[in-house]
Amino acid sequence: MKQFSEILSTLLLTIRAILRIFRIVLHLIWGMILILSIYPLVSRTTRLLMKKHWSKKALQMLGIQLNIQGQPMAYMRVANHISWLDIVVINAVIPSAFIAKDDVRSWPLLGWLSTHTESYFIKRGSRQAAHKAAWHIANLLQANIDVMCFPEGTTSSNAHVLPFYSALLQGAIIAKVPIQPIAIRYHDHKGKFSRIPEYCDDTSLVTSIWRVACVNNLCVTLYLLPEVASTSYDRKVLAAVLRERIQLCLQDLAL
Repeated sequence: MKQFSEILSTLLLTIRAILRIFRIVLHLIWGMILILSIYPLVSRTTRLLMKKHWSKKALQMLGIQLNIQGQPMAYMRVANHISWLDIVVINAVIPSAFIAKDDVRSWPLLGWLSTHTESYFIKRGSRQAAHKAAWHIANLLQANIDVMCFPEGTTSSNAHVLPFYSALLQGAIIAKVPIQPIAIRYHDHKGKFSRIPEYCDDTSLVTSIWRVACVNNLCVTLYLLPEVASTSYDRKVLAAVLRERIQLCLQDLAL
């Protein structure tokens, strides 16, 4: 009887995961239709609201509960990077122009959506590309456009933040705009860290999506921390200060 119950539970879990993925694929296609048909006809403010609503709906379809601590400040924000989900989570709160690694462009459907919703792609490890991106960021910030980037340059563990690369922060220094650090934390309903959404090491995108679709009671909290004046520090010191604030926030939550 116990074995039958376990088989039934696994079957129901699999069916739910398949349904979630099916709904998300349809939602992605719907997003593409909106971008092709409505985006060119409406103002940027309306496009941002559409992006925010679409992202919130995607999280709901995946059964993810979104929590927010703190208030949005500044025009440039940086965060620890755990998963492909991070982009959806942040857009559900603060729709922004994302600075993303170049391989995001090749992601199925998600890559197309990112390409057509103000994302700027940068080749990893290229100093010339980073320099060009810094000036692009400065131009966006001077136009009062929210910019979001992940200075780790790659994804990392839910509980540990890798050192921040400083090159992209130069954009905020040029524009003389403060930077708001954001700590992203995935956890269950009891507050325990969850490693399910992690998309790092040898985990494939398909495997990561499947894990997220299978899990129940997944939550994500964005901790919008106090802003840091970009002109108060050397670029590399600024990167270390921002990382430390995010790391300390996550460490305090783990205690």
